[in-house]
Amino acid sequence: MKKYVPDLASYMSQCEMNYALMLRLMNLLRDESSLSIEFDSSVCHIHVTEQTRYTTTLSLKLKAHGSDWVEPILLSVRLYHDACLAEVLENNRNHAPKANHDYPNQKMSHPDDKYQRNRLLNECLKFCFQQGCGLKSVPQQG
Repeated sequence: MKKYVPDLASYMSQCEMNYALMLRLMNLLRDESSLSIEFDSSVCHIHVTEQTRYTTTLSLKLKAHGSDWVEPILLSVRLYHDACLAEVLENNRNHAPKANHDYPNQKMSHPDDKYQRNRLLNECLKFCFQQGCGLKSVPQQG
């Protein structure tokens, strides 16, 4: 089997896009530490868990209304203000992702698990903007 080699340019591009989208949502937070955006089909809750000079760590929870069988999406995200990047630290599985994983492995993590988690964050953020709530349209990634 060929060894997985991460595409760093694609990964960094994803983190830059997530940072831009998170900043747009953070502008709605202003002086508060939490924000809830409610849509017809779901609710998105963002909470600032840590704020320092160069970073902000948040928790993001996206839950579908009236659906007990669909687990909420829980993400811990760190914004790096000096580098203008946002990166998922952990998700529902409660462990920090590695840059790459051997596959198959005990936890059945995909080789590009870290990239996929950041892609999930991107999809959640786009969903928030596409559902409205007075938010502007989301830039499309090429």
